[in-house]
Amino acid sequence: MDKDACRLPPELFRYGGLAVPEGVMMRGRRYFAIACRLPDGTILVDKERLDSRWLYRLGNVNIPFVRGIFALLDTMTLGIRSLLFASQVQVKAAQGEGPIDKPQSIGSGAILATAILSFVFALLLFKALPTYLTQFFVRGPLSSEKAHLLNLCDGLIRSALFLGYLGLVSRDRHVRRLFMYHGAEHKSINTLESGQPLTVENTLRASRIHPRCGTSFAVLVLFLDLVTVTFLPRPASFLWRFLLQTSIVPIIASVGYEYIRLAMRLQKVRALRWLLTPTLAAQYLTTREPEREQVEVALAALYEVLKADGYAAWIPQASLVVPEST
Repeated sequence: MDKDACRLPPELFRYGGLAVPEGVMMRGRRYFAIACRLPDGTILVDKERLDSRWLYRLGNVNIPFVRGIFALLDTMTLGIRSLLFASQVQVKAAQGEGPIDKPQSIGSGAILATAILSFVFALLLFKALPTYLTQFFVRGPLSSEKAHLLNLCDGLIRSALFLGYLGLVSRDRHVRRLFMYHGAEHKSINTLESGQPLTVENTLRASRIHPRCGTSFAVLVLFLDLVTVTFLPRPASFLWRFLLQTSIVPIIASVGYEYIRLAMRLQKVRALRWLLTPTLAAQYLTTREPEREQVEVALAALYEVLKADGYAAWIPQASLVVPEST
């Protein structure tokens, strides 16, 4: 097939996704789709509209250093919704309740509660614990000479906890499969953006590394936090230290979001590609090379949102191969 025949329109939405238990979520312009592999080998695909969600509307705010916060909140709630949905599918499949249909709708209350608990857990693990542990390095009253060094220790402990956490969970076989689906999601988006036909074979050959990845963003925020916190004052009170370091998280996240956007625009400039190199390397921690079965699931979800957004008619059908198992 002529490569130009598969070239996507310049205004094509920046599609993205998320790996979920035995599945992949893909987000389009107006819809998101979740595809899950069932124990019998078939693929269950669910599609829902995005524009009915208030965070989706806030996520479309396009004010620099403001848009990042809303986009992250929207992504987090959509991710939690997808994870809960996929978990319901797998639990129902494990219970052997016969034919598996779409699980019941997940209420906003459950999503909000999960988001709050996840956020609190992250703050306690990656903010409260490091600054609490650092105080054991102190001998005598805090001095201005020690403050920046102790703040640096906070950041180093935080980085070690994050990397150690990833290393620990990746030893679990279920998490390794999740990382394979993560790799399949990246490969599918890379194949789409390269203009290649969306076949399983093309997708398997694509890179599992993609600039728009949550891992890259998390590592970048971790680095910015390390640098910023080092130069903050260090109150003697543990509570005030925790509140001060927590208060800058939205600012750091906004700066990181803008950095990723800028680096992606400049990546075509060969001399500036190094801007993304450290964050891209971090993805080798949370992605694994997928097999055919994971790629089929990712393509099934991507096909749904492309079709819903009106691109199925524009792109030749040979470019949108739906796995036979669906």
